[in-house]
Amino acid sequence: MAARDTNIINHDDGGLTISGRFVNSSGIDHADWVLLKLPAGPNGQPRYVPCETSRISIERTWKTSGLMASGTHSFSVELSVPKTEVADWEPCLKGNRPSDEVDGNYLRSMPMIAYLGTSLIAPILGCAEALFREHERLIVRRTRDVGLNSAPELTALGESAMELTTAQLLYRDLLDWLHDKGSQARSISAEEVKICRAKAATLVRLCGTAAKRLQDTCGMAVLSEDAPAQGYWCDLQVMSAHSDVRYGISLQDYGQICFDAAKTTITATGSNQHDCA
Repeated sequence: MAARDTNIINHDDGGLTISGRFVNSSGIDHADWVLLKLPAGPNGQPRYVPCETSRISIERTWKTSGLMASGTHSFSVELSVPKTEVADWEPCLKGNRPSDEVDGNYLRSMPMIAYLGTSLIAPILGCAEALFREHERLIVRRTRDVGLNSAPELTALGESAMELTTAQLLYRDLLDWLHDKGSQARSISAEEVKICRAKAATLVRLCGTAAKRLQDTCGMAVLSEDAPAQGYWCDLQVMSAHSDVRYGISLQDYGQICFDAAKTTITATGSNQHDCA
Protein backbone atom coordinates (compact mmCIF):
# COMPACT_ATOMS: atom_id res chain seq x y z
CA MET A 1 0.00 0.00 0.00
CA ALA A 2 1.16 3.55 -0.74
CA ALA A 3 2.28 5.62 2.18
CA ARG A 4 0.50 8.71 3.49
CA ASP A 5 1.82 10.99 6.24
CA THR A 6 4.87 8.76 6.50
CA ASN A 7 8.39 9.70 7.56
CA ILE A 8 11.30 7.75 6.09
CA ILE A 9 14.81 7.92 7.56
CA ASN A 10 17.56 6.54 5.30
CA HIS A 11 20.47 4.90 7.10
CA ASP A 12 24.02 4.89 5.78
CA ASP A 13 24.01 1.10 5.59
CA GLY A 14 20.97 1.10 3.26
CA GLY A 15 18.38 0.29 5.92
CA LEU A 16 15.32 2.39 6.77
CA THR A 17 13.29 3.62 9.70
CA ILE A 18 9.62 3.91 8.72
CA SER A 19 6.99 5.76 10.74
CA GLY A 20 3.49 6.74 9.62
CA ARG A 21 0.15 5.65 8.14
CA PHE A 22 -0.88 3.55 5.15
CA VAL A 23 -4.51 3.92 4.03
CA ASN A 24 -7.12 1.56 2.56
CA SER A 25 -5.12 -1.66 2.62
CA SER A 26 -7.25 -4.29 0.85
CA GLY A 27 -7.46 -7.71 2.50
CA ILE A 28 -5.53 -6.75 5.61
CA ASP A 29 -7.97 -8.54 7.92
CA HIS A 30 -6.96 -11.84 6.34
CA ALA A 31 -3.27 -11.14 5.65
CA ASP A 32 -0.10 -12.39 7.33
CA TRP A 33 2.02 -9.87 5.41
CA VAL A 34 1.61 -6.36 3.99
CA LEU A 35 3.64 -4.66 1.28
CA LEU A 36 4.75 -1.12 2.18
CA LYS A 37 5.23 1.02 -0.93
CA LEU A 38 7.53 3.91 -0.06
CA PRO A 39 8.61 7.12 -1.79
CA ALA A 40 11.68 7.14 -4.04
CA GLY A 41 15.06 6.43 -2.51
CA PRO A 42 18.43 8.01 -3.28
CA ASN A 43 18.48 6.34 -6.73
CA GLY A 44 15.14 7.90 -7.68
CA GLN A 45 13.26 4.56 -7.63
CA PRO A 46 10.20 3.92 -5.42
CA ARG A 47 10.88 1.21 -2.86
CA TYR A 48 8.89 -1.50 -1.14
CA VAL A 49 9.26 -3.37 2.14
CA PRO A 50 7.41 -6.62 2.99
CA CYS A 51 6.27 -6.57 6.60
CA GLU A 52 4.50 -9.09 8.82
CA THR A 53 1.14 -7.86 10.14
CA SER A 54 2.33 -8.60 13.67
CA ARG A 55 4.60 -5.53 13.29
CA ILE A 56 1.85 -3.04 12.37
CA SER A 57 -1.14 -1.49 14.13
CA ILE A 58 -4.43 -1.89 12.21
CA GLU A 59 -6.83 1.06 12.52
CA ARG A 60 -10.41 -0.19 12.18
CA THR A 61 -11.84 3.08 10.89
CA TRP A 62 -13.01 2.03 7.41
CA LYS A 63 -16.80 2.13 7.57
CA THR A 64 -17.97 1.43 4.01
CA SER A 65 -20.03 -1.75 4.27
CA GLY A 66 -19.25 -2.61 0.66
CA LEU A 67 -15.63 -3.30 1.58
CA MET A 68 -16.28 -5.36 4.68
CA ALA A 69 -15.56 -8.70 2.99
CA SER A 70 -12.34 -7.37 1.50
CA GLY A 71 -11.02 -6.68 5.01
CA THR A 72 -9.98 -3.15 4.08
CA HIS A 73 -8.51 -0.91 6.78
CA SER A 74 -5.78 1.65 7.27
CA PHE A 75 -2.81 0.89 9.48
CA SER A 76 0.11 2.62 11.16
CA VAL A 77 3.65 1.39 11.42
CA GLU A 78 6.86 2.29 13.22
CA LEU A 79 9.80 0.02 12.54
CA SER A 80 13.37 -0.20 11.35
CA VAL A 81 14.34 -2.59 8.58
CA PRO A 82 17.78 -3.65 7.30
CA LYS A 83 18.95 -3.16 3.72
CA THR A 84 18.13 -6.79 2.86
CA GLU A 85 14.40 -6.06 3.34
CA VAL A 86 14.30 -2.99 1.08
CA ALA A 87 13.83 -3.39 -2.68
CA ASP A 88 13.24 -1.05 -5.62
CA TRP A 89 9.67 -0.97 -6.90
CA GLU A 90 10.53 -1.27 -10.59
CA PRO A 91 11.95 -4.84 -10.44
CA CYS A 92 8.82 -5.80 -8.52
CA LEU A 93 6.69 -4.64 -11.46
CA LYS A 94 8.85 -6.13 -14.21
CA GLY A 95 9.10 -9.65 -12.85
CA ASN A 96 12.86 -10.05 -12.94
CA ARG A 97 14.58 -13.31 -12.05
CA PRO A 98 14.00 -13.88 -8.31
CA SER A 99 16.78 -14.52 -5.86
CA ASP A 100 16.88 -17.51 -3.54
CA GLU A 101 14.22 -17.74 -0.84
CA VAL A 102 14.71 -15.52 2.19
CA ASP A 103 14.01 -17.19 5.56
CA GLY A 104 11.91 -19.81 3.75
CA ASN A 105 9.32 -17.24 2.57
CA TYR A 106 9.46 -16.86 -1.19
CA LEU A 107 7.23 -13.76 -1.21
CA ARG A 108 10.26 -11.78 -0.09
CA SER A 109 12.27 -12.70 -3.16
CA MET A 110 9.63 -13.09 -5.90
CA PRO A 111 8.43 -10.27 -8.16
CA MET A 112 5.40 -9.21 -6.14
CA ILE A 113 3.19 -7.72 -8.84
CA ALA A 114 1.85 -11.13 -9.87
CA TYR A 115 0.70 -11.82 -6.31
CA LEU A 116 -0.89 -8.49 -5.41
CA GLY A 117 -4.34 -9.03 -6.93
CA THR A 118 -4.90 -12.43 -5.36
CA SER A 119 -5.98 -10.92 -2.04
CA LEU A 120 -9.23 -9.80 -3.71
CA ILE A 121 -10.32 -12.84 -5.67
CA ALA A 122 -10.86 -15.07 -2.63
CA PRO A 123 -13.43 -12.77 -0.89
CA ILE A 124 -15.07 -12.02 -4.26
CA LEU A 125 -15.49 -15.72 -4.96
CA GLY A 126 -16.70 -16.26 -1.39
CA CYS A 127 -19.36 -13.57 -1.74
CA ALA A 128 -20.58 -15.06 -5.02
CA GLU A 129 -20.78 -18.53 -3.48
CA ALA A 130 -22.71 -17.17 -0.49
CA LEU A 131 -25.14 -15.35 -2.80
CA PHE A 132 -25.65 -18.56 -4.75
CA ARG A 133 -26.57 -20.42 -1.55
CA GLU A 134 -29.05 -17.70 -0.54
CA HIS A 135 -30.79 -17.81 -3.93
CA GLU A 136 -30.72 -21.61 -3.91
CA ARG A 137 -32.60 -21.63 -0.61
CA LEU A 138 -35.10 -19.10 -1.96
CA ILE A 139 -35.82 -21.19 -5.07
CA VAL A 140 -36.34 -24.33 -2.99
CA ARG A 141 -38.69 -22.46 -0.64
CA ARG A 142 -40.73 -20.92 -3.47
CA THR A 143 -41.13 -24.22 -5.27
CA ARG A 144 -42.11 -26.06 -2.10
CA ASP A 145 -44.40 -23.48 -0.49
CA VAL A 146 -45.92 -21.63 -3.42
CA GLY A 147 -45.76 -24.24 -6.14
CA LEU A 148 -44.31 -21.88 -8.75
CA ASN A 149 -43.07 -23.13 -12.11
CA SER A 150 -39.40 -23.63 -11.29
CA ALA A 151 -38.05 -24.05 -14.84
CA PRO A 152 -36.64 -20.49 -15.19
CA GLU A 153 -35.17 -20.59 -11.69
CA LEU A 154 -33.62 -24.00 -12.27
CA THR A 155 -32.06 -22.84 -15.53
CA ALA A 156 -30.58 -19.79 -13.82
CA LEU A 157 -29.38 -21.95 -10.93
CA GLY A 158 -27.66 -24.39 -13.29
CA GLU A 159 -25.99 -21.67 -15.39
CA SER A 160 -24.75 -19.81 -12.33
CA ALA A 161 -23.52 -23.02 -10.70
CA MET A 162 -21.49 -23.82 -13.80
CA GLU A 163 -19.98 -20.33 -13.88
CA LEU A 164 -18.99 -20.55 -10.22
CA THR A 165 -17.46 -23.98 -10.80
CA THR A 166 -15.38 -22.46 -13.61
CA ALA A 167 -14.40 -19.57 -11.33
CA GLN A 168 -13.31 -22.03 -8.63
CA LEU A 169 -11.14 -23.90 -11.14
CA LEU A 170 -9.55 -20.64 -12.28
CA TYR A 171 -8.90 -19.70 -8.65
CA ARG A 172 -7.17 -22.97 -7.85
CA ASP A 173 -5.23 -22.91 -11.13
CA LEU A 174 -3.95 -19.39 -10.51
CA LEU A 175 -2.95 -19.96 -6.88
CA ASP A 176 -1.28 -23.30 -7.61
CA TRP A 177 0.68 -21.75 -10.48
CA LEU A 178 1.87 -18.82 -8.36
CA HIS A 179 2.83 -21.11 -5.48
CA ASP A 180 4.79 -23.41 -7.79
CA LYS A 181 6.65 -20.41 -9.24
CA GLY A 182 7.54 -19.15 -5.78
CA SER A 183 8.45 -22.44 -4.14
CA GLN A 184 10.69 -23.35 -7.09
CA ALA A 185 12.21 -19.83 -7.32
CA ARG A 186 11.26 -19.56 -11.00
CA SER A 187 11.01 -16.24 -12.80
CA ILE A 188 7.70 -14.60 -13.71
CA SER A 189 7.77 -12.65 -16.95
CA ALA A 190 5.81 -9.48 -17.69
CA GLU A 191 3.65 -11.51 -20.09
CA GLU A 192 2.88 -14.07 -17.39
CA VAL A 193 1.84 -11.25 -15.05
CA LYS A 194 -0.68 -10.14 -17.67
CA ILE A 195 -2.01 -13.70 -17.98
CA CYS A 196 -2.45 -13.84 -14.18
CA ARG A 197 -4.42 -10.61 -14.24
CA ALA A 198 -6.59 -11.84 -17.09
CA LYS A 199 -7.42 -15.01 -15.15
CA ALA A 200 -8.28 -13.01 -12.02
CA ALA A 201 -10.43 -10.57 -13.99
CA THR A 202 -12.25 -13.43 -15.74
CA LEU A 203 -12.91 -15.09 -12.38
CA VAL A 204 -14.44 -11.86 -11.10
CA ARG A 205 -16.56 -11.46 -14.25
CA LEU A 206 -17.88 -15.02 -13.86
CA CYS A 207 -18.79 -14.36 -10.21
CA GLY A 208 -20.59 -11.15 -11.09
CA THR A 209 -22.50 -12.70 -13.98
CA ALA A 210 -23.59 -15.67 -11.88
CA ALA A 211 -24.83 -13.45 -9.05
CA LYS A 212 -26.61 -10.97 -11.36
CA ARG A 213 -28.47 -13.73 -13.21
CA LEU A 214 -29.84 -15.14 -9.98
CA GLN A 215 -30.90 -11.71 -8.78
CA ASP A 216 -32.67 -10.98 -12.09
CA THR A 217 -34.45 -14.35 -11.96
CA CYS A 218 -35.47 -14.32 -8.31
CA GLY A 219 -36.17 -10.62 -7.91
CA MET A 220 -35.39 -8.49 -4.89
CA ALA A 221 -36.89 -10.77 -2.23
CA VAL A 222 -33.50 -12.14 -1.19
CA LEU A 223 -31.97 -8.64 -0.91
CA SER A 224 -33.99 -7.20 1.95
CA GLU A 225 -32.06 -4.85 4.22
CA ASP A 226 -31.59 -7.33 7.04
CA ALA A 227 -30.82 -10.33 4.81
CA PRO A 228 -27.25 -11.68 4.59
CA ALA A 229 -27.45 -11.54 0.80
CA GLN A 230 -27.65 -7.74 0.92
CA GLY A 231 -24.16 -7.55 2.41
CA TYR A 232 -22.76 -10.17 0.03
CA TRP A 233 -24.17 -8.32 -2.98
CA CYS A 234 -22.80 -4.95 -1.85
CA ASP A 235 -19.37 -6.39 -1.10
CA LEU A 236 -19.24 -8.19 -4.43
CA GLN A 237 -20.05 -5.04 -6.41
CA VAL A 238 -17.51 -2.84 -4.64
CA MET A 239 -14.65 -5.34 -4.68
CA SER A 240 -15.24 -6.14 -8.35
CA ALA A 241 -14.59 -2.49 -9.19
CA HIS A 242 -11.01 -2.71 -7.87
CA SER A 243 -8.38 -1.76 -10.45
CA ASP A 244 -6.44 -5.01 -9.88
CA VAL A 245 -9.31 -7.05 -11.38
CA ARG A 246 -10.39 -4.66 -14.15
CA TYR A 247 -11.79 -6.82 -16.95
CA GLY A 248 -11.44 -4.70 -20.10
CA ILE A 249 -7.76 -3.80 -19.81
CA SER A 250 -6.72 -7.25 -18.57
CA LEU A 251 -8.48 -9.10 -21.38
CA GLN A 252 -7.20 -6.63 -23.98
CA ASP A 253 -3.66 -7.42 -22.82
CA TYR A 254 -4.43 -11.15 -22.96
CA GLY A 255 -5.89 -10.77 -26.44
CA GLN A 256 -2.67 -9.09 -27.56
CA ILE A 257 -0.69 -12.05 -26.19
CA CYS A 258 -2.90 -14.47 -28.12
CA PHE A 259 -2.63 -12.37 -31.28
CA ASP A 260 1.16 -12.18 -31.06
CA ALA A 261 1.41 -15.94 -30.46
CA ALA A 262 -0.83 -16.67 -33.45
CA LYS A 263 1.08 -14.29 -35.71
CA THR A 264 4.41 -15.83 -34.74
CA THR A 265 3.17 -19.39 -35.26
CA ILE A 266 1.50 -18.68 -38.58
CA THR A 267 4.54 -16.81 -39.87
CA ALA A 268 6.92 -19.58 -38.83
CA THR A 269 4.93 -22.68 -39.83
CA GLY A 270 1.94 -21.62 -41.84
CA SER A 271 -0.25 -23.31 -39.20
CA ASN A 272 -3.00 -21.60 -37.24
CA GLN A 273 -2.59 -23.87 -34.20
CA HIS A 274 -1.05 -22.14 -31.21
CA ASP A 275 -1.32 -21.86 -27.44
CA CYS A 276 -1.42 -18.29 -26.10
CA ALA A 277 -1.68 -19.45 -22.46
